[in-house]
Amino acid sequence: MSVNTPQIETIFQQDEMKVLVVNPSWSHDQLLAQEGMVFLKDVAHILGITSLDVKKQVHQILARGQNPYKIMGVRKIWNHWFMRLETFGPYYQRHLAILFQRVEPSWDTNTLLEKEGIFQLAEVVKLLPFASHQLRYRVKRNPRSKWEYGIWKEQHYYLVNMVVFAPWIRSQWSTLQTKTGTRQLQTRETQTQI
Repeated sequence: MSVNTPQIETIFQQDEMKVLVVNPSWSHDQLLAQEGMVFLKDVAHILGITSLDVKKQVHQILARGQNPYKIMGVRKIWNHWFMRLETFGPYYQRHLAILFQRVEPSWDTNTLLEKEGIFQLAEVVKLLPFASHQLRYRVKRNPRSKWEYGIWKEQHYYLVNMVVFAPWIRSQWSTLQTKTGTRQLQTRETQTQI
């Protein structure tokens, strides 16, 4: 007489059974190489996206009558948005990846200005003696800023094209240095006269 052992129904895949604690120092590639479930709020900043970007994609998939969890690995469970990295990683690379490079922590300003490519303004200004709001203000006031300074807004991001931006920022810095040097010289001459 054989004993029939009941088969356990597979509801969760192996990677769906673990919720990862995201290390904030993980790079974009390290995060996407992980297996498991993550909270959207914990990974958006690492991937350079907003939760709004992801939710917009979810609603577009739902509008087509498809399942966002199967297509992009994102689902809302009660009040939290979860991502299955095994599915989300490839989807992100095809549909959500921002086409900008990361500023490496080891770079200084001179190294950055020698690079080519598109970078996020928020990262670039960390190496410059200019505030982000100063440059964003210039972009808002000049519709040709993308061609003149190499800075523009795309979706929610201010981006910098280093090929245009580097020569422009060098010229700005040279001009500012000259003005500062002139001011210092006049101040010294004034002090000498007193």
